Amino acid sequence: MSQVPLSPFQSLQKRASIRLENFFHRCENVESALFMDPGLDVIVSRIVHPDVMAQCFKKVFTYQSNRTFFDYDKILIFTTGELNHLEEYVNLLSSTQKPPREIVIVFSNRCNFIARQFFESCGFLHKIKTEELRLPAWILDPDFATLELPFSFSDLFIDGGGRCIERLSQIIKSFPIYDHFTNVFMIGEAAIEIGKSLPPNFHSAWTHMIIFDRKVDSITPFISATSYEALVAELIGMNYGISHTSKNDLVLFSDQDTVSAQIRHLTFEEASNYAVALFQETQNDLRKDATNMENFRKINETTIQNISIGDHIDILEQIPKIISKDPNMNANLSHELNLILGNLNDIEFIKNAVAYSPDWQTPVRLLALYCQTSNKIPDLNEIRQMIIDRFGLEALAALWTLEEAGIVVSKKKPEFWTNIMRKFNLYSKEITKNSEKPYDGFTPLIVRILQKIAKKQWNDCSVAFEELNIPAKALANRSPDMKRVLIVFVGGAMHGELSSLYHQKYDFRINIDILATQVMSPHKLLNQLAGIEFT
Repeated sequence: MSQVPLSPFQSLQKRASIRLENFFHRCENVESALFMDPGLDVIVSRIVHPDVMAQCFKKVFTYQSNRTFFDYDKILIFTTGELNHLEEYVNLLSSTQKPPREIVIVFSNRCNFIARQFFESCGFLHKIKTEELRLPAWILDPDFATLELPFSFSDLFIDGGGRCIERLSQIIKSFPIYDHFTNVFMIGEAAIEIGKSLPPNFHSAWTHMIIFDRKVDSITPFISATSYEALVAELIGMNYGISHTSKNDLVLFSDQDTVSAQIRHLTFEEASNYAVALFQETQNDLRKDATNMENFRKINETTIQNISIGDHIDILEQIPKIISKDPNMNANLSHELNLILGNLNDIEFIKNAVAYSPDWQTPVRLLALYCQTSNKIPDLNEIRQMIIDRFGLEALAALWTLEEAGIVVSKKKPEFWTNIMRKFNLYSKEITKNSEKPYDGFTPLIVRILQKIAKKQWNDCSVAFEELNIPAKALANRSPDMKRVLIVFVGGAMHGELSSLYHQKYDFRINIDILATQVMSPHKLLNQLAGIEFT
């Protein structure tokens, strides 16, 4: 039998590296510079060898590190295509007195109509060349890959998920073949479509594969998670595993950063206590004797670690300040719990959220939860009008999209959510496991499914799905013991779900790899539904 590699995602990483390096080599014979989105430079540096970067470009910078000098024969702009990034590039390159002689903008995803329309409106379209270099996936951790497919949630809920299904099918089939007959479990229509694309007797590096359609659980995306990483993604923002401090220093949330690896999936309180203790420990290490080279090397490593701890402490100090701007934060978390348990039958709390919340995302998120969990939904015209009157067009766009997706509706719904809660025991009043902590006692459905399969209880899931009219299919019993599992999210994964799944690898002593069309927080999801973010 062939040996399973440490990380099956290594093949994706290698292909991404080859594609990027081949593309960059096109610039090595001219005086050129590489211009990237802040944060994207960190990701690219983890994919492309530094020697290749130095060979191909005179200078590598972002619009934060260089805002003045662009006098090169060629500038290659590598961007995710978010509108805020494009605005920075256009403003800087339009205002400089010595612009580059050639500008090539390379999109890591898709150069869509919105981007082209923006360039045209700025009178910039004729000054640039555009290309697309879609990488197979972004490997943010050795066990986590994401396509960062724009609007994957909307694609699934409104357009049938064609783009998600196609891209995921291509990637799964492209993995190297190993001697494992893989148990494949498909939950939801889109998941079954992906399963149909797999060859008979599918072999892979995984003993088990769970393909999960986001439409089966459209509740979790609107629930607040309290793990450290999930809070940072929701309140401060995170793209490609990178957030920022109050001084705009970039902070990597990855297991490749030793500090981040220890605290990212803890609760906010646990992460705060751990970071402070770690900071004090490293301070003590720095005070030790440094008379020999071995101690000097250790001190240098400690100093680097200390910088990372300081960045995390800065973020941990920001979070309470941000939360304090919403006086109803604790009340809204209580409302979320009551919605999950089906204990709220009126919308007065949403009206209060409209009146007191500093932004539109909170009342819209609560409304989306209410419409999916309550069996007594009144006419929503009044609450919809209140949200639009207070918050304007952005909230209107999000509401339209949620209505089109069938999430915010004005009709009575069956007890679908109540039955899922009961059959899969998704809430525990007494928190006894780490996987229950990210959502304060609530366990995402995908975590319960993983637990059932790991315990060889798929038949229980199959019966429950049949009773709930959820399409599900299994190609199983090929390798009964779960050793390594790939969980595929069709339509996006939430940061809180990743934290809950993270703890399962220790509970069951298995390797868990995750492949998602996109990783999101509730705030980022709602912004995308409103058309604010374009990745």
